[in-house]
Amino acid sequence: MQKLSLSSVKRWHWYGNQYYLPFSIKTHCPECSEQVIFKLENPVNDMQFRKAFNFSSPCPSCDHDANFYCMGPKSKTDEVIDLDNLYMYPEMSSIRAKKDYTKYIPEQLQVAYESSLVSYNSKNYIATAVGCRRTLEGIFYYLLPEGERKNNLASAIEAAKGYVDWIEPLNNLAHLIRKGGNLGAHFDESKEPNEEVAKAMIDLLEYLFEYIYELPTNIKDLESHIAGV
Repeated sequence: MQKLSLSSVKRWHWYGNQYYLPFSIKTHCPECSEQVIFKLENPVNDMQFRKAFNFSSPCPSCDHDANFYCMGPKSKTDEVIDLDNLYMYPEMSSIRAKKDYTKYIPEQLQVAYESSLVSYNSKNYIATAVGCRRTLEGIFYYLLPEGERKNNLASAIEAAKGYVDWIEPLNNLAHLIRKGGNLGAHFDESKEPNEEVAKAMIDLLEYLFEYIYELPTNIKDLESHIAGV
């Protein structure tokens, strides 16, 4: 089974006026690879003690069924109403699943990152490279103070050294994404982003998100827990 991000849920509802469950999910079909919206209207069965719900839904594009498993559904008496986990079966074999960074990064960065992934999964590697560069521009837009934001990405990367704990490997990584984006933005018949380059750029973007945003947040959370012991 493939784990899906809860951000793939387009609409939630109270099933039977009791359990908070997804009503529609936007993801890639494991059969045809099209990005579509699956509707989860009637459960195939619900497991004992309502610990999980299983839905089967046809793809609007190819009509093949996909199964969705909602684990740990919450009721109106629970303080937190989000599912514990959401899974799909069968798995998407050739589609790269998005990571959910919404807890850590500005919304517009998540949108830009997901747009790059859509391009990658549709095998448009030029658009992927351009999208990754645009996402990188967004990262440094938010890292720098308003008066220090640069129009030139190379300058912005260097300027960030004065505002974040910026080590040399990360500096080089950011410049690699910038250069890869330039390949997609400017026509050159001898140089064009391919699948390998596009995949590496997505990988590096995710490393930046995790180092700049996710890791510091998790460290602060751990410090708070330790202080409270």
